[in-house]
Amino acid sequence: MLREQADKLLLESPNAYALSFADAIYNAPLTSSRQIFFQETVPFYQMVLGGYVDLFSGMLNYRAFSLSDMLILIDFNMYPAYVLTAEPSHLFARTNIADIYSSRFEDWAPLIAEQYTKINAVLRNVRGQYMLTRQEVSPGVFVTGYSGGGSIVVNYTAEPFNYMGNIIEKESALYIRGN
Repeated sequence: MLREQADKLLLESPNAYALSFADAIYNAPLTSSRQIFFQETVPFYQMVLGGYVDLFSGMLNYRAFSLSDMLILIDFNMYPAYVLTAEPSHLFARTNIADIYSSRFEDWAPLIAEQYTKINAVLRNVRGQYMLTRQEVSPGVFVTGYSGGGSIVVNYTAEPFNYMGNIIEKESALYIRGN
């Protein structure tokens, strides 16, 4: 019934029965499947759902956000999400969002714009595509192949990495167009 009432259905951490109705999912995990039979981080949730629905992280102003987190978002094909308010968060001390340390849009807007620009510069190339392959080609360097033929290379290391003639700078990601 809800699907009939809305153009887009955006769900937060939905149960399995609701996945087929979702246009976007919020609060997707920024962690791997944590299965011990894998030797590296495997973004299982993102591999299954990515390309079929838009995936967004948990609210990033609930926690410290680092360059490594931004690389994980790119690596896992996810966009950032935030809880934003018009007023400063101290005014919400006696509300359901009292645990948010900082939420005022005016304070967050420059950082959100910067983060989104960096993330989208890579992910816009694979939007709506699903992951076909993912492998660690060198310690700390991951290559994910997408259904459109391109790949994203994420270099978590402190040194530049040469992947098939493309230099991926330290702690960065690069989209490589397929043939």
